[in-house]
Amino acid sequence: MTFDAFFVNTMFHEVAHGLGIKNTINGSDTIRKALKESGSALEEGKADILGFHMITRLHAKGELDAELMDYYTTFLAGIFRSVRFGAVSAHGQANMIRFNYFKEQDAFSYDQKTGTYKVNAENFKSAMNSLSKKTLTL
Repeated sequence: MTFDAFFVNTMFHEVAHGLGIKNTINGSDTIRKALKESGSALEEGKADILGFHMITRLHAKGELDAELMDYYTTFLAGIFRSVRFGAVSAHGQANMIRFNYFKEQDAFSYDQKTGTYKVNAENFKSAMNSLSKKTLTL
């Protein structure tokens, strides 16, 4: 985990809040109203995963200097940091959704002997892409 990766993750999270459609496809309501009480958590989750998607794409284009694994491990560590907000907060809910999704996709592993987590880079990227698609489709 590095400060620069944390800063970039946070910055692109904020940028990603502006991404996506604002109204339902049939135009009857805003996305926020249509999603009701789930809207805030899904919006925070969207900002997290799409911000991270932008980072990965910019890194592939050579626009970000740090190692890609720095962003991946910092992103995973950020999930643990934000879960502390609890299940009643939008950030906490979004991070628990992402943690469980990434776990199901084998994006990381946990070593019980050492109490540490390890990012599986290939699965991490795949989970990021598929969760981004699911989030935007919803």
